[in-house]
Amino acid sequence: PDAGTYRARVDHLCRKGRVVFSFFAGGEGKRLGGVPHYFVRLWDLISGLGGRLIPRAVPHRHSTLGQWHLTQLATRLRAIGADAALQSTPLVIIVNPSNEMDIRNDLIDNQFYGFNIEKVFFYPTSYLPEFAVRDGRFAVTELPAAADPNHGYATESMHRPGMAYRITWDNHVRRLRGSLLDRLLKTEGMELMVTNRVNDLTRLTDRAIDVDALAQSLWLMEHHGANVVMEVAENPTGQSGDA
Repeated sequence: PDAGTYRARVDHLCRKGRVVFSFFAGGEGKRLGGVPHYFVRLWDLISGLGGRLIPRAVPHRHSTLGQWHLTQLATRLRAIGADAALQSTPLVIIVNPSNEMDIRNDLIDNQFYGFNIEKVFFYPTSYLPEFAVRDGRFAVTELPAAADPNHGYATESMHRPGMAYRITWDNHVRRLRGSLLDRLLKTEGMELMVTNRVNDLTRLTDRAIDVDALAQSLWLMEHHGANVVMEVAENPTGQSGDA
């Protein structure tokens, strides 16, 4: 019964820049020949896997996953609140050492896809040792056998000071003194944070901003005390990332 009210609230929050979009752009694409997910060209990948010839008129035919994702997010924000919403919306881009500079260059080359350079925050994650089972016990692998931290770790660590930064148009780093979380809550007035992976194909559609899902999230937070709302997918065949 409250659906319309909560949808209107989501629209209002997006217009005022109170929804922060956190973009996990650090996927390395090890199963895609080592091309980082941000720079994978989806249509080329489909054709390479034996898909039918992709028509030339297909939107974003020449865009990478990261470029398409950011373009669609900007398009949805403009549809909700014109350029004012886009300019007021904070964007967090989580990167790792293997793609950090390339992603920064891409944003500069593409005018930050219309986002406000003062409100785009980069959050680098370092590599961490992996765990292996040896003689029935967990053991830490030796570097350089390392991996990215998972999404939860990257989000949780946003409270650490001195980690996040912005960049200038000539790609110089402007590091935040405090934590990214403090900046988002106290300066940007964040009320919701939406986290997405760069290879989440649903975000290449109008669901780049899923007003219905965000409205439901607000309702769950206020009526059931939820702090985090996650969308999961069924996996009836037990498919793994390596399959």
